[in-house]
Amino acid sequence: MTKRKIIKVAGLFLLASIAMSSVIAANTNQTTNFLDMLGIELNGEEIPTYDYSNAQMTENEVWTVVLNYPDTISFIDENPQAERSLSFIDDYWYADLFVEKNNTLLWCNVVVDDITQEVVEFYSSEVEISTDSYDIEFVEATLTEEEVLTIVLSMAETQEFLALSESIDQFVWYDGSGSWRVEFMNPENQLQYGWVYLIDQTGEVESFEFVNIETQLTEEEALAIALTDADVLDWTQNHEYEVEINLIQSCYFTSSDIVNNTMMVEISTDVSEESVFWMVQFLETGDIENEQNRFIYYNPVEVVVNDATGEIESVFFGEDYTDPFMIEAEMTEQEILDLALSLTEVQEFLALSESIEYYAYYDGYGYWLVDFLNPDNYLQYGYLNINDQTQEVEYSYFMMLEPTHTEEEAIAIALADASVQDWISEVGSYEIYAYAMIWYEFDENTGEETEVLYWIVNLMSDDSGIDVFIDDLTGEITEVFFYDWDDSEHGVNFPGEL
Repeated sequence: MTKRKIIKVAGLFLLASIAMSSVIAANTNQTTNFLDMLGIELNGEEIPTYDYSNAQMTENEVWTVVLNYPDTISFIDENPQAERSLSFIDDYWYADLFVEKNNTLLWCNVVVDDITQEVVEFYSSEVEISTDSYDIEFVEATLTEEEVLTIVLSMAETQEFLALSESIDQFVWYDGSGSWRVEFMNPENQLQYGWVYLIDQTGEVESFEFVNIETQLTEEEALAIALTDADVLDWTQNHEYEVEINLIQSCYFTSSDIVNNTMMVEISTDVSEESVFWMVQFLETGDIENEQNRFIYYNPVEVVVNDATGEIESVFFGEDYTDPFMIEAEMTEQEILDLALSLTEVQEFLALSESIEYYAYYDGYGYWLVDFLNPDNYLQYGYLNINDQTQEVEYSYFMMLEPTHTEEEAIAIALADASVQDWISEVGSYEIYAYAMIWYEFDENTGEETEVLYWIVNLMSDDSGIDVFIDDLTGEITEVFFYDWDDSEHGVNFPGEL
């Protein structure tokens, strides 16, 4: 069976922007916090909104899947104070967890398929945080989108590219600093895309590039070639799996990448008609006989097929790669759960609610991870790290804050603010929602961090929005952040002043 795919195109700025939106999407406050860490201030940038109404999963259900994913568990074990954000785009949920440590932003992104309710992608990264703040001055555009499109579509190069397919989409946006960018992409062909840069003041085309790389093979042919490898075929006959196929460009191989007589693949960003490859991945979906090896599920068998020659360039077996490092578990899952449930801190946590669920996983390296989560309250969760040989708890963390105010009370407090009332009188119709979030406030004198619970009430109209930050303990508004979709009017104000 063929897996539903999240399409990626190497070097295409538009999709990189969409990926970044997964951090921006959940709420404007977290967007600002995330970008502040990087030393960037946005003026006039459009921050998209997202509609959850068509989603099959609830936010709590998504977080249940995300927080039970082994890579997420590992990330939170190392970064228990990570902040969270969530967005929903085109049948996929994008969950982000991020935390600042030593001027470095540690970030992971988990993509959940709303239909299958499974994690389809996990990505983590470390970004050095700038200590400087760069204020990007917004420059008002003189051209309209229609005028820009008229200029770009009149170009012979554009017309020649659009003649390739009726499926090519086009996107236009103004960067706020005097330049327009028009993107072209074919959702049915990852190797047909292009872009045009245009100067707003003069209407002149500054630069452009159109890429049209025709493949020699189809997806079906690439899959058939991958299955000609005897070891790959043998693996598929003994495992339940799904197939994911993607085009990649400009692969190169080095002898230092050889592991267990197989060859790893590195990918560069160069575009070349002579260097197009098919990445065929076989992802195991069935139950793994040995539960302690369950994390092997996420290591695919990867076959790289040269599109020009039809030859297999490399084969990588994730299972073979991880087996030599496995440590046999001495404890069973039930024994670990019995041990965890006997702990005083666990019993105190479970007493908070009858809805709390718990799971135990062996990581294959001598440690058990026990995860606790309340699907009815995403502010109640916890983790244990237990040494398999000594049965000692080497790490534990439990979040047990209970909001003082309800969601309805938080909304009522926000609506009573004078600046919010002024905004409502200007925009008329709007949407409103609220959510609670744990923030960590650092005391420079003591060097300690304190958990503080805030309510963020978000109001959105077609053209602008407001985020109201409320201290849950006191019920006081600490900050009002307003923004405008169309221009640079945004900023932070004290309560009652807009």
